[in-house]
Amino acid sequence: MTRVVRGLMLVLGLGLSACATNSGVGAAPEPAGSAQKRQAYADASARAEAMERQGRLREAVWWWQVAEAVAPNPQSVRAEAARLGAEIAKRVEALVNEGDAAQARRTPAKASAAYQQALALDPKSTRARTALREMEAGAVLGAIGRFSGGPAAPKADGRGGPD
Repeated sequence: MTRVVRGLMLVLGLGLSACATNSGVGAAPEPAGSAQKRQAYADASARAEAMERQGRLREAVWWWQVAEAVAPNPQSVRAEAARLGAEIAKRVEALVNEGDAAQARRTPAKASAAYQQALALDPKSTRARTALREMEAGAVLGAIGRFSGGPAAPKADGRGGPD
């Protein structure tokens, strides 16, 4: 079962329980399921907004997708998800650029952290994944050179190859 379907079932379940406790006397009957859908939409959109406020953008997009399934106006919900998708892409780009700059300054820990943050936002980011793999491969090759005493091993003073 996909995460969206499970989330939708959760939200609909919450909506049904809320509607069961709030049945109004004298209220005009609504079409079957409309109150539950409204409640489910309100719950999912509230969770999406909360996730965005907390900076948990991927989760916010997911909750907007759940909300879209029960929304009275799915186009507006799609617009929210698209806006967040664009924000994620912008942040990923900035983090990858930050990682590249950190690599240029020879601060691999900062570069690695930036690339990992970018991947946390967008696990499909090929730029961040490739940069991180290249850094790791470079670190392994450097370590092999240092331990084997090969030409990649720097002198004790850091100025070149072996004596």
